[in-house]
Amino acid sequence: MTTRACFAFAVLSFLSLVPWPAHGQPSWRELSRSRSEPPQLEGASAYFDTAPPFEGPSAEGTFVCRVEIARTRSYDGLGGAITRNYGAPDPTVTLQLGRTRATIHGPEDAWRFYVSVPDARIRRRERLTVRVVDRDVAVDDPVGDAVGRFDGRLPLVAEGVVVTTECRRVDPEELARRLPLALARVDAELARLTAATPNLDRDDLGAIDPTAALDALYDAAALVGWEHPEIARRRAAIDEASTRFTRLLTEALVHADASATEVGASSVGSPFSLRVLEAPRCDVPALAGRCGVRVAVELDGPARFGELRFDTVRPDGARRTTELVGFDRGTTIERDTGRRLPRGNHVVWIALDDPEAALLRVRAVRGGTRWLVLR
Repeated sequence: MTTRACFAFAVLSFLSLVPWPAHGQPSWRELSRSRSEPPQLEGASAYFDTAPPFEGPSAEGTFVCRVEIARTRSYDGLGGAITRNYGAPDPTVTLQLGRTRATIHGPEDAWRFYVSVPDARIRRRERLTVRVVDRDVAVDDPVGDAVGRFDGRLPLVAEGVVVTTECRRVDPEELARRLPLALARVDAELARLTAATPNLDRDDLGAIDPTAALDALYDAAALVGWEHPEIARRRAAIDEASTRFTRLLTEALVHADASATEVGASSVGSPFSLRVLEAPRCDVPALAGRCGVRVAVELDGPARFGELRFDTVRPDGARRTTELVGFDRGTTIERDTGRRLPRGNHVVWIALDDPEAALLRVRAVRGGTRWLVLR
């Protein structure tokens, strides 16, 4: 299979695997989703303080619970009065409210904290059970349990020797007021995602980071749960926007690959004409263990290499930086590339962060974007 055919095959493979170009480290919301935790309310304590009392055979909606841990010991492995004050646990709470069960990573070093559980229901005589552990590197350290029974009234309190938990239902009218505002924020971010189109001249290839839309959706889901129809519909729309952009990016990269300049051929332009001389090599002593590729540059007038930006692009849109190391001088590399260069031919070494990449993108301040095949 040719290099170009391999590239096209890889594009199609990645289309089904990569929902959106990488956007850095995951946010705490994304971590919460990855742990299958229920979405947590921002400002949960305020919802707790304003939750009205309730009486009835069953209660359903979004609950917020205050968990308190007695300061009977230290959880940092030390002892004495100081650690009774400062040796708070890193609590993870497993809470079962009626038939709804959730495990939630609480904040670091907390004696008191709040957790929320959307779209829950508890009936008369069903129980609230709470188990808290202190997160540790090797083995979680048990903190304590608490149990309470719903008698038809809220707040509902579960008491244990070390752990006390009180759960209240968030005012449904408050949820009804806040949900449209939260959904409007999702819609604003979703509109940006839906309108995104690839731009192969940009660092990010034209992608719009979906984090803001996902965060807004998370905040809306914290009010009413992921299964709410308005949440589920927007969640599907974000996935559709992601798939659409990936498809368009795939098409754009296939076109860029099809029109890219092959190894040994010259990409003619002004003031730079560029030519990849050979496939990347990883055995050049002057590159200090890195892989690199030699590129011939012909100038039709004075210019600086600082006008060029190099990177590699994979079929899924993943980009890796490259470094213009210096001029090829046979067995050595001359590393002064910042000076103004005269008209003529120059050969440079470019170090590759992704030595398996097949496409080199070169963007020039003057002359636009070029695509060069590396192998």
